[in-house]
Parts: sequence; structure tokens; C-alpha cells
Amino acid sequence: MFLDNFSSHHSTYFTKNAEFHGIWLIFNAPYSPRLNPAETPIKEIRRYLSPHLLENTTKIKEKVLEGFEEFVKCTKCAEKWIFQHWTSIN
Repeated sequence: MFLDNFSSHHSTYFTKNAEFHGIWLIFNAPYSPRLNPAETPIKEIRRYLSPHLLENTTKIKEKVLEGFEEFVKCTKCAEKWIFQHWTSIN
């Protein structure tokens, strides 16, 4: 599993459970979000959410889904993401 360096990902509980289930943990280089392909859509969704006041978890879920749908529709963003990360996959 590819992970960022969020502190809970390094906790004994998390790492022992991963080991128990046979999951290998691979950590991204510190302070290198551009190397994590998930960061681009997350950044775009955060940008979409930022102007909204969200009163409850239902509204948050709705807006996250809307933000994701907007990201997927945005071919410029998708093309940029594919171009940036496809070469590292192949």
C-alpha cells in the first residue's frame, strides 16, 4: 500500500495490522506530494469545497462527490494528471 507520511500511518497499531494482513507499506518520500498521484484530485476537490459552508456530514459527502464529478469532467485536469503520472507507471 502506497502511503503518505501522515503520523497515524506510522503508528504501531497501523503497521502491526498491515503486517498481520500481509500488506506491504510503502511510504512516499517526505514532503513530496507531487509524487503521490492521489494528491491532484484531492487538491482539486479541496479547491471546489473551500468556498462552501458545510453544516453536516451529509452536505460534506454531497459536496465531495460534486467536487469529484467536476474533477472528472475537467479534461484539462485529467489530461494533466495522466500526462504527469503515466510515464512513471510505464
